[in-house]
Amino acid sequence: MSKISIKLMSKEKRILMKEREVGGLSKRKSDRINILLWSDAGRDAQTIAELLHVHVNTVTNVRKNYLKRGASGALEELKRPGQPIRYTTDHEANIVALACTTPPEGSARWTLELLTEQARNKVTACEKISKSRVRLVLKKMNVSLGRSVCGVLEQ
Repeated sequence: MSKISIKLMSKEKRILMKEREVGGLSKRKSDRINILLWSDAGRDAQTIAELLHVHVNTVTNVRKNYLKRGASGALEELKRPGQPIRYTTDHEANIVALACTTPPEGSARWTLELLTEQARNKVTACEKISKSRVRLVLKKMNVSLGRSVCGVLEQ
């Protein structure tokens, strides 16, 4: 494991100590402040990890972030992109519109399985949509397969 040396500027040190004294910080931010201050004091990563009850990789990552982005960059988390949006509101609207039509011949009403199959065949870019995703779309749009578009229970 490589040893990453941190030397804070006096201004950074004052800011970090002041922020730590103010309190009301999340544990993650508090840990990051302590990692930077204790690293500056010469403590090794393993000792800091044990004192803060975090993994040694956390200490190393905070130190690396400090070297790349400075003290404020080491304290803040980077934005996480998350799962890309696969189905737009247009896809959802098409699924709801499909659910509001008359069910195919031979079916008394729409079921999730039937609606999913039809969405895969008729809605563009929904060839791989899952039954659970269709259910979530209907739930989000407050559409129940047991009701008509107007919300009146079917007879």
